[in-house]
Amino acid sequence: MLVSAPFFAEDYLGSPDFIAQRGFGKSEAEARQNALAALSRFFQVSISVNSAERTTVIDTDSRTSISEEVFVNSKAELFAVHFTKARFDRKQKIYETTAFIDREEAWKICRPRIESDLKTFEDFWSNAEKQKETLLKITEFSKAGKFAEKNGLEDKLDFALVIYPESESLFAKTRNQISELKPLIKRLCGKFAVQVECENDFENSAAQAAKSSFAKIGIVTAESNAEYICHIKISLNGKILPAGYFYTPSVTIEISNGDRTILSLSEQLAKTGAKNEQIAERRAYSAIAECVSDLLNREFMSF
Repeated sequence: MLVSAPFFAEDYLGSPDFIAQRGFGKSEAEARQNALAALSRFFQVSISVNSAERTTVIDTDSRTSISEEVFVNSKAELFAVHFTKARFDRKQKIYETTAFIDREEAWKICRPRIESDLKTFEDFWSNAEKQKETLLKITEFSKAGKFAEKNGLEDKLDFALVIYPESESLFAKTRNQISELKPLIKRLCGKFAVQVECENDFENSAAQAAKSSFAKIGIVTAESNAEYICHIKISLNGKILPAGYFYTPSVTIEISNGDRTILSLSEQLAKTGAKNEQIAERRAYSAIAECVSDLLNREFMSF
């Protein structure tokens, strides 16, 4: 529960050491709610990332605690929020209070959490740089981007910048790396070609799905003389049952450079079927083509 503290608004409003906003209301609770809303709007204006709202508030007791839910779901959540003692204006018949965040206090809380994510991101980046195969560089840089996106890393850095402007120099390298990821992956994708081969394909559906997935990220496919071979193996695993024709396909994608397998992906699909054999087979291959796209997109598509 957020508890009002016996502090005076004049100590916080206009001070560079605090982020503070006033609130007014017909009751102390309404004044606190409006002050908190004003504080949230301050962050909304200060952090313009995809126009996302960052207004979730973590309850604190006095001036200390922080919830484990901070920085969840890519929302920069307000924490370490305190209130001045409410004042009542008898003439206006209205309460006034100030919600404030101590920058130093908030920075001490959020810095370790941000640095933990930065360490993981940097590990992904370092691993990508160590890869000798261009194809694997792409997949590893993609993992770095997915991690940054999933964990709202840019949001956290923006939040930290609002709370503690001096943090800008600490995180400049990571900011640059995040902004460079997409053009870096695009440049790497343009350095080679992939030849797609598929066994037991139906109307070239699986091979076409692979080519479309590669094209989406800028990897050229060629009919010959490509640096990498993408070999797709399909097992239909069909059965004829009293109710009709049923398939439980499996898909394996192997990408090789010469006699070396660089990447291997596989998935077992759910059962599909129909009374008519041709319809059942079409349904199976439609699912297979979708699976091929999903496997390659998960591995190569960035964020």
